[in-house]
Amino acid sequence: DAGSFVYEWGGMRWALELGSQSYHPLEAAGVDLWNMKQASQRWDVFRLSLDSHNTIMVNDKRLKVDGSAPMIATYTDPNHSGAKFDLSSLYFDLERAVRTLIVDSKGKLTEFATDEIVVTRASVADNEFFFSVPDEVNSVNQVSKYKFVKLNQKVVGGAANGPVEVKVNQDLVQWNFGDTGGKAIRVTLYNTWSGPTDAIDIKAAKLKKGKTMKISFKINSGVTWNDGAEPLAMVRHNVELDGLTGSNCAWDSFGDDAVKLNKDGETTISLVNNGTTAADFSAGSLQIVIQIDSQYTADHDLCEIELDEEDEPVITGEVKIVIE
Repeated sequence: DAGSFVYEWGGMRWALELGSQSYHPLEAAGVDLWNMKQASQRWDVFRLSLDSHNTIMVNDKRLKVDGSAPMIATYTDPNHSGAKFDLSSLYFDLERAVRTLIVDSKGKLTEFATDEIVVTRASVADNEFFFSVPDEVNSVNQVSKYKFVKLNQKVVGGAANGPVEVKVNQDLVQWNFGDTGGKAIRVTLYNTWSGPTDAIDIKAAKLKKGKTMKISFKINSGVTWNDGAEPLAMVRHNVELDGLTGSNCAWDSFGDDAVKLNKDGETTISLVNNGTTAADFSAGSLQIVIQIDSQYTADHDLCEIELDEEDEPVITGEVKIVIE
């Protein structure tokens, strides 16, 4: 319940604490109620869980049981009174989390649960703010029923010390030939049409204006480059956005933005959003396309490729995505 609060104004409680639940039925059901460890069943009990309190959940994870929420500032002006709490040590995927609550001279919240969220360099935060509110009022204007809602939170700060990495599930990355047969290797990170493939959280890969997405990859096995080969690589996607530069590979050619792989089969491709809106790849696909034939004819004159019984490539590699 760290970071939770109750709020009353105008004779009504607008944010409430649900209170405890009788322990006897839980103990009778065999719930390990007095285990205070991170994975304890205790935290699955609704009224004891993060879900039932007016605080923040990040990436559907519990708070750290060994964390704390110290008060780091107070405000005593009659028209601006309240406090600020540092919740940073409670979260697995946040570098910093601060909650501020301010009321005016009439007790009305002027900064309603203002949350400063800064994700870690290797994480992306999907935040929800849980909130218990009145649902029904009886004939004497008393709350007779409450409902439980959740409000999406907006991350207001990026990683304080550098870029944010979009996690890649290497086991779900597909390395195969594209729709054009054996003319190029296609590394699929996300695809809504065939699969689908979800090696990345495509929401986390949304590229805001002014930001750069750097996609690095390395081929570990399955491809042997011929002497003197200088293969190219590009990123293929389905976003049509003025100002989005770096790569958008056509099926039959590699454009001017293509980059060369080094002798170890690795490179970094940068997508730069100089447009006026964010680039959202969720409606289509996000793929790396690697040149294996200088004439784009499927002769593989740049390399030798290990194939399986169905003549599909047997390739392993690693992909890393960073947004900065």
